[in-house]
Amino acid sequence: MVKDRTYIHIESWMRNELGLSDTQLMLYAMIYGFSMDGESEFSGSINYMAEWVGCCRNTIVNNMAQLIEKGYIIKRTFVDAHNVKACRYVAVVPSANF
Repeated sequence: MVKDRTYIHIESWMRNELGLSDTQLMLYAMIYGFSMDGESEFSGSINYMAEWVGCCRNTIVNNMAQLIEKGYIIKRTFVDAHNVKACRYVAVVPSANF
């Protein structure tokens, strides 16, 4: 369950400039919110993303693959200290005008 008083901020340029579908727009905005400082990364799970967006894991996996392919999201895969494979994501801003 998504915690109360948490939010995703969607800026107009995300919709106007990127032309993303509803699911992709929500995913991009979620990751952008965590990584917009240029130093942080989004580390939420596929299940977390699916819960926020209100869809199944496969939909998230497919849409994330499309965002990565378009160059809007960078995915970094690594093995953590507990030998568990994990991913982190960063949103790429397409222009310095924003």
